[in-house]
Amino acid sequence: MRQSPPSRAPGYLELLRTPGALIFFFATLIGRIPLPMRPLGTILLIEELTGSYGLAGGVGAATTFVAAVASPRLGALTDRYGDRPVLIWTLLGHVVGIAGLIIALYADMPALTYFLFAAIIGFSTMPFPSLSRARWAARLGPGPALDKAYALESISDEIGFIVGPIIVVPLAIVVAPPAGLLAVILFVGIASVVLAAQPQAQDHEVRSEGVDLASAALSNASVIGNRGVQVLVAALFFLGLIFGAVELMMVAFAESQGSPSAASYLVAIFAFGSMLSAIVTGSRSWRSSPPRRFVVSGMVLTLGTIPILLANTIPLMAVAVFVTGLGIAPTMIAANSVVEGLAPRRRLNEAFAWLSSAIASGVAIGSIIAGIVIDELGTRGGQAVGVVAGGMALVVILAGSGTLQRRSSTRTEPDPVQP
Repeated sequence: MRQSPPSRAPGYLELLRTPGALIFFFATLIGRIPLPMRPLGTILLIEELTGSYGLAGGVGAATTFVAAVASPRLGALTDRYGDRPVLIWTLLGHVVGIAGLIIALYADMPALTYFLFAAIIGFSTMPFPSLSRARWAARLGPGPALDKAYALESISDEIGFIVGPIIVVPLAIVVAPPAGLLAVILFVGIASVVLAAQPQAQDHEVRSEGVDLASAALSNASVIGNRGVQVLVAALFFLGLIFGAVELMMVAFAESQGSPSAASYLVAIFAFGSMLSAIVTGSRSWRSSPPRRFVVSGMVLTLGTIPILLANTIPLMAVAVFVTGLGIAPTMIAANSVVEGLAPRRRLNEAFAWLSSAIASGVAIGSIIAGIVIDELGTRGGQAVGVVAGGMALVVILAGSGTLQRRSSTRTEPDPVQP
């Protein structure tokens, strides 16, 4: 049942006392841990058994690309049929895909079969972050409490990206090459079973937020047809380019400095910057509108990539990626608030999944571009890729800011009074 939006932002513990919130939040947190484990576990497994980084990277990227394409569709199916059937079928698909990939590798099957099973894994990757954000939106409604919930979600995202690699690397290297991917099945299984066992929410009625959105909802049209959602997806794709380029660049930079192990610290600092800003963002009640916060935060994030180009030592790079990381969570929190105001409630899972898909696609392509540039121009070229991607993202954000403001202002449902 949806609660009346409070006029102040509750504390994180108070937020988790929302009926049903504690279970779905921690279940989806467990479901987020495999996000970095899938591609990394795939790469470690294939490289160990075939000796080919190229093949390993290609199959890992295929999993990410297919998951990005499938995510909005899985979100739409969840909106239409509820959580339980989608969770069950995606879990079964994950078991088939991962088991099939492991068997194909040990049986020395043709490389094409690796991509086939990678596609199955990608198609069955449940968008747990989108599922959790949609549940918060359905329970809380617009206001300070929902902003706080999105901040909590950003913290949860970063926890997943910090914990996942820590688990998958030792399992694949120390225990056995397939152990990392088998752990993915365990985490996804726990999250899926716990969520599927919960009472199914009846939060699919349509909000009256403008004629075009209501008509789209009633006709089951995809939310991607909304211009505001299109702007968000485009902007987050280019922001994803930054993330993918910077993550790969950090590995290459650490190696060029003669300290490959420092890459893990740089990645952790990058994520810690985002987590810290999520905590700070969630501690405030914002008077400015979500579209305005998205534009300002996006500008800070994109301009924050400039120090990366100037860093020439590991300590300076640590400072640079920390500064860049500070802009991630506020931008994502604002983006989630914007899309919650644009999409009808019955399409929220799909709407959030489009945002996740845009970022994932950008990350995958950004990694590929950065890898090619680093091979041709060296680490310095890789540092420049993130800055160029930041400039492109800034152009999209500024060009689309007017559309976001206009689309958000079409809502007939009044916003709660801000303190």
